[in-house]
Amino acid sequence: MTSYNYTKVLSMDFYKNEFLEVSKANRDKKVIFYGAGEVFDIMNNIFELKNYFNIEGISDKKFENKTDRFYNDYKIIKPSELQKSDAEVILLTLAYPDKVMEFLSGQNLNKEIKPFYKKIDPILKYDVELIKKDNKKYYYHLNSYNVNLVSDDYNGIIEEVFFWQIYNIKNKFGFQEYSLYDIGMNRAYTDIYFALDDRCKKTFGFEPFKGTFNFAKENVSLNPKYANKINLFNFGLSNKNSQNDVYYLPHRDGISTVNIDFIKNYAPEEINNLKKETVNLKQASKVFKELFLNDNSKQKILKLDAEGAEYEVIPDLFESGMLKQFNIIAGDMHILNEKSETMELFDYMYKSGFKTYEMHQHQKTIDYVMYKEIEILE
Repeated sequence: MTSYNYTKVLSMDFYKNEFLEVSKANRDKKVIFYGAGEVFDIMNNIFELKNYFNIEGISDKKFENKTDRFYNDYKIIKPSELQKSDAEVILLTLAYPDKVMEFLSGQNLNKEIKPFYKKIDPILKYDVELIKKDNKKYYYHLNSYNVNLVSDDYNGIIEEVFFWQIYNIKNKFGFQEYSLYDIGMNRAYTDIYFALDDRCKKTFGFEPFKGTFNFAKENVSLNPKYANKINLFNFGLSNKNSQNDVYYLPHRDGISTVNIDFIKNYAPEEINNLKKETVNLKQASKVFKELFLNDNSKQKILKLDAEGAEYEVIPDLFESGMLKQFNIIAGDMHILNEKSETMELFDYMYKSGFKTYEMHQHQKTIDYVMYKEIEILE
């Protein structure tokens, strides 16, 4: 938890306003704060909580076997003593309140139990500003990149692309000028990340899901300096032209696929939350052949993270001779059935002249970077 700069985060206008809303809603109620850690301490330092709340005390599991009577001048109430308290509300001053919320809700305490903050945004541990929240959308400025992005509650891919830098291949190879072909574009985070590089001349992103595609369009519009580089296509790529039913989890935009086996393998616990959407798919080799006619970049990158679509796309690109026209292929292979079937996809790359730069197998995925006819710098 120490990696999060909670002082910076909770001092933002957005969180100050949320604090004032909570204090106003509970002004006439006796409250207990649950959670005596970094978040509580910072809140108390910023606001001096006794000026805003009628506080009976503070509780935390770490107090259960302690003999202390006060914490930061607030009366200690052990968790086992919450039932006897006459407080009306328990406010959870925790960065991750869900498990405590579930536990306390099962104790029949006859009190209103709720997190103090709806969400302490984990992306804000980085050099990121929360510009505003509009309905269910969060607008961020990434200071270190000087870009603006929009997301909803799910922003893990922002973290992966910009701060984990899972596609930081542009500094590993001797690129002169290149283009990016992004199958599984998602919300255009990767396209914007590459567009920041002067050597990147064009990106071509393919995303079949309408809601996700709308986020991509808005993200590009928030960064007009790079918009002329980024080309967005609201269809997916496969081995033929078709309209298909596709499956997705609305609260997890990283899990969406034409292959229902992908959901069964990667999120079986959420199979009952699946939504279905009919999308347009086009044959990858034909789409690329047309785009290549007007793409004069010296090198081409294929980024392929398409939640199972690689089983149709890679054979199609190989058989058409298009696969060997790329210099870098990077992404995830998803092991849906037997690993041998997944490894056959790499055989298409080897037959097209590619070598392995990186390959890391996880439980159900293989992350990789393949290269051909380009200088390695690292």
